This record gives sequence, C-alpha cells and structure tokens, in this order.
Amino acid sequence: MRDASWNTFTPDAPSRFPGWMKALAVMAVLAAVLITVLASYQQAARRQAWPLARAVTARLATDEGTLDLYRKNPALQEAYPTEQAFLGTVRSLRAGLALPEQEPTRESRSFQTQTGPARLRIRLRGEGGTWMDLVVARRSAFGPVPQGEGIVSLRLAGTREGLRAQLDREREAGSERQWRRFLEEAAPLATEDGARTLLARPGLTAGPADPSAFLALRRTRQAGLAALPATFAGAHARLSIHGSPFGREVRMTCPLAGGGSLGLTWKNDQLTAVDLD
Repeated sequence: MRDASWNTFTPDAPSRFPGWMKALAVMAVLAAVLITVLASYQQAARRQAWPLARAVTARLATDEGTLDLYRKNPALQEAYPTEQAFLGTVRSLRAGLALPEQEPTRESRSFQTQTGPARLRIRLRGEGGTWMDLVVARRSAFGPVPQGEGIVSLRLAGTREGLRAQLDREREAGSERQWRRFLEEAAPLATEDGARTLLARPGLTAGPADPSAFLALRRTRQAGLAALPATFAGAHARLSIHGSPFGREVRMTCPLAGGGSLGLTWKNDQLTAVDLD
C-alpha cells in the first residue's frame, strides 16, 4: 500500500530573525557594496591623475594647444573671459610648468590629488617652479554631463603662496556670485503673491511643508526678508557644496534680522528647496 506521507505539508519553521533585522542586514550589504564601488572609483581616478596632468601641461606648452584647450572647455571662461587672457597667463608661466615623465611619490608635496564622487582635483609644481591647480569633472551615470572635455577650472601661479591667495580670492568671488543668486531666488518672498508663485514651482519643496503654515511664517519674517544684506560677507551666511555621483548640491542659509533664517538648496543648478524658520 502506498505511503501517503509524500502528500503531507509541513510548514516552515518560524524564522529566528525578525523582519527588521533582515532589512538591516540587506541594507548593510548594500552599503558595503556601495563603499567598495566608490573606493574603486576613487582609486581609478587617482591612477588617471598623473597621465591627465601630463596631457594638460603638454597642451599648455604651445600656443596652439593652449587655445585648443580653452575652446574645448567652456568653464574656463569664468576665470579667463577671453582667449587672449588665458593665453597671456599661460605664456607668462609656461617655462616653469614642464613635468617629468615619472610620477612623484605619494609623499611628494609637488603633486597632490583630491578625489570626490563628482570631481578630481590636481595640484602640482612644475620642474621650473610654476604651480597649477586643475579641477576636472568626472563622468557619472547619474549626474550632469560635464561641459566640453570636463575641465572645470585651471589656475596657475609662480609660487605656492601665490596659488593659495588666488584660490582664496576666487572662493570669495564665488561665494558672492552665489549670494547674488540667493538674493534673486529669495526676492519673490518679499510679497505674498511672489511667495505663492515660488511655492507653485514644479519640483520645489518647502519648509514648513504646509503652504498655509509657510505663508503665515513668511508674514512674521517679512521685515527680515526685505532687509537681506547686499553682500555675502555682510550676510554672515553659511555656504555648503557637496558633490556626489548624482550631481552637485549647493545649500546657502542666511540668518534673518529679527529672528529666523532662510535656506535655499540647488541641485545641479536648479532650485529644489526653500526652508524658512
């Protein structure tokens, strides 16, 4: 007689781990994978840094190569408005910019790299004493496509101190440019109708999230919003910039006269958040 035990059903034994522990385990594995991918991504960027630096300095060794590099990297126009301005700077420092074939050791102060999810920064000293600071946007499957060949900035100076002073001045100028944009984006908040129009922008998030609460808070902050300082230095604002494989995020927060603060956030140059408190 056939044994009927083959058709029996035995329920699985209850799991020893609750669901939340399983979820944490999955998240831990995903985080480990992401960290590994980012680490390998940064190591690859460091390996590319020296060949990239040599390729750029080789182009700067001639007027033709210098102009070609300028024309193929539109972001250079921010620091050098014309071809002749860029060419003149390169010519004055070209003699000291030649690099050896062999990459300096990691301990060398004459060649340093800084890698991030979105950018690679190279700072080096040529054999003749010229210093260069080069920033290159890194291609990402999620972030915006870099302009031209991806060179974001290129600075040259005869000394290390001169390069630092130049970068400090440009950081201050960049902060002032971002502040002017802050003032332009915040201007609609000076009136009720303007605030309503701003809140209606597609993709924009606001804090407080409830429009009625936001507008009510805006009325109490109206005097401060109407008296925003003309300069970044006078505003005592905080500026933070973060790069990631998904793009670039800029956030600026300014204290308001009479209390509270206003914060604006841009992602890939698009205003995405307005926070009022």
